[in-house]
Amino acid sequence: MLRVTNEFGECTCSADVTIIYEPPTFTKPLVDMSVMLTDTATFECTFAGIPQPEPKWYISGVDVWECEKYHVESHEMITSLTVSQVTMDDTEMEYLCKITNPVGEAKTTAKMLPQGLSLVLSLCFIVFVLYHGLLACVMLEVNSSSVTKRSLLIVYPIY
Repeated sequence: MLRVTNEFGECTCSADVTIIYEPPTFTKPLVDMSVMLTDTATFECTFAGIPQPEPKWYISGVDVWECEKYHVESHEMITSLTVSQVTMDDTEMEYLCKITNPVGEAKTTAKMLPQGLSLVLSLCFIVFVLYHGLLACVMLEVNSSSVTKRSLLIVYPIY
């Protein structure tokens, strides 16, 4: 209750004050993204909460520090992490954004999915073949889908 008094009299009034708090939530969480090696990748998420949550970024559990490779930007209820010159190591990390305010916290995670890589398993076999009295030594190079190279190394007659 508020009471004001002066030489002309006294006045009182009262009011109810309601303080509204909302725990942090992500309105647009992070999503996994496809990236080409050496490109720049940007993770972005939007969030809500009262009072406004504070965002913090982590890469595989480690705080992100602003540097030439990593840039964090936050404006109102949007935050982003930009990774420059993506390497294969970057694609093996987990990217996490955590938002906190006095009534809670929320987390969202994503990964980078490398694109444009062709992984071919290549094997080399040396095969000995006995054919019509001849012993042949043949080298075969095989990838995951077919024989890619055949080389006749040597032929010996067998008596």
